[in-house]
Amino acid sequence: MHDFSGFPDELYHIGYPCPGSPEMAERVRAALGPGVVSCDMERGLDHGAWSVQHHMYPLAFIPVIQISLDVSLTSEERMELGKRLSPLRDEGVLILGSGNVVHNLGLVDLDNEQAPAYTWAQSFDSWVAGCVESNHLEELTRYRLAPFSELAVPTDEHYIPLLYVAGLRRSDDMLTTVFEGFQNASLSMRCIRVG
Repeated sequence: MHDFSGFPDELYHIGYPCPGSPEMAERVRAALGPGVVSCDMERGLDHGAWSVQHHMYPLAFIPVIQISLDVSLTSEERMELGKRLSPLRDEGVLILGSGNVVHNLGLVDLDNEQAPAYTWAQSFDSWVAGCVESNHLEELTRYRLAPFSELAVPTDEHYIPLLYVAGLRRSDDMLTTVFEGFQNASLSMRCIRVG
């Protein structure tokens, strides 16, 4: 699915014909618990899934399932769902939460991918990094109290995946930043790995 607009034309021609996995979808549904999700075997992947996978696994050979974001959940409930998915890691299942810690398309500099990040964007991104580095992940659920959150996260859908990923952490896990940087002044490209 190309569920975005206003970007360079070449993005609308990218396909990612990966296989699905009804069996894994059922296991995920069971791990999350009764009534939490339903399965739709016809819906394609939105750009949050394929845009990252396209770079990680360009041959599209890994089965992919996607979990929709339930807008009715609290931040704490989202972290709890991440905890429920954590046992799948023991089976070699890659759980990927894709979004942007800072994502403000209203202030993006589309003409300059290398534009320096806004001060407010750097501040919020640094706050997230501090929560991760100090292992105070519960603070991530209170992101609306963080400095400049209204600019950094004008809408929640790109931040929410971080909460699921934070929930995957076990007491003996380290969270590490594997990449940090900005694109187009208002998009944080920070990547965090669990374990």
